[in-house]
Amino acid sequence: MPDVPIIMYGALGSEPEKVQAFEQGADDYIVKGTGMSEVMARVSAAMRRSSETPSEPTGSYVDDVLNINYTSQTVAVCGAQIDLTRTKYKLLTTLVAQKDRPIPPDPLLHGVWGRGYNTDELVKWHIDLLRRKL
Repeated sequence: MPDVPIIMYGALGSEPEKVQAFEQGADDYIVKGTGMSEVMARVSAAMRRSSETPSEPTGSYVDDVLNINYTSQTVAVCGAQIDLTRTKYKLLTTLVAQKDRPIPPDPLLHGVWGRGYNTDELVKWHIDLLRRKL
C-alpha cells in the first residue's frame, strides 16, 4: 500500500520525534492540540498528493541508441530487442522521463520500489545492472 499517505499524530512535537517519524515513512506529522481545521487541511492535502499519479507515457521514446515502446513495454538498443525485468523497465522509463535533469536516489527509490525500501544501495545496484544490459 505505498500510495496510502501516512500521517503521524503525536503528543510531543520535538524535532527528533518528527524526524524519526519521517525517516520511518510518515508523509506528515501533526502535534496533538493542533486545530481541527488544520488537521483536516493536512489530511486533504495528503490525500490529494497520494491520488496524483503520474500519467503513464504513451507511444514511444526513440533516440540514436534507445527505442522504448511504452504500449508493448519493449526496449531495443541499437535495433536489438533486450529483455528487462519489470523493475529495470520501470527504472529505465523513470530515468528517460527525466533525462534532462539529475535525479537523487530517494525519488528513484520511492518512485520505482515504493516507500517500503530505504536504501540507496538498491538504486545503485539496479542502475549498474541496467547499464550492463544496455
